Amino acid sequence: MAKKRTPIRVHIWRTKRKGDDVWKVAIDDPGKGPLTELKTRYTRKHGAFKGACRKLKAFQNYMGLSFKGERTYVWTSGGVTINFIYAKP
Repeated sequence: MAKKRTPIRVHIWRTKRKGDDVWKVAIDDPGKGPLTELKTRYTRKHGAFKGACRKLKAFQNYMGLSFKGERTYVWTSGGVTINFIYAKP
C-alpha cells in the first residue's frame, strides 16, 4: 500500500516594512526539517507566489471538473501537493 505524502506548506505574508518590498515567503517541507524562509522580499503577493513556485519547481495538475462545472487545479512539486497559506508562520 502506498504511503500518503504530507503536503508542502508555503506561507506568504505581508511585513510591516514601509516601501516597496513588503511580501515574504517561508517554505515548510514535509518531515522534521526547519522552516525555510526565502531571503528575497517581493513587491506583490502574486510575485511572492510565483517566486515560491519557482523555488519548488512546482507545476499545476488538472484534477477534473468540480461540482459547479469549473476546472480544478492542484499545485504539485515532485508528486507532493502544495498548500499556500496567506498568514505569517
